[in-house]
Amino acid sequence: MRESVDERLLEFKDLWAAVLILGLRVDYQALMRFRALMPYIDRNDNGEFTVEFMWGRPPFPRESAFTAEACHFCADFVIDFGLNLQQVSAEVSATVDIL
Repeated sequence: MRESVDERLLEFKDLWAAVLILGLRVDYQALMRFRALMPYIDRNDNGEFTVEFMWGRPPFPRESAFTAEACHFCADFVIDFGLNLQQVSAEVSATVDIL
């Protein structure tokens, strides 16, 4: 029974993530590229940092650094995401005011 509930919660989590991506008007392919380029950095209870990449490895060999194009893409993605978030927030506020 517990496994069934956990499976349903994971399905709901994936669905919720998809709804958020669509609602925030995020380009899904750009999001996947951004996630592939940027590592996930976490801090554990001991204060140590861990770095994980989307597919368990950096997207580039260690001897090559990020390209200028990849850095510009990541910066542009973050700015566009912030602008989209601000616009969606303003639209939601305007809709709530009407109701």
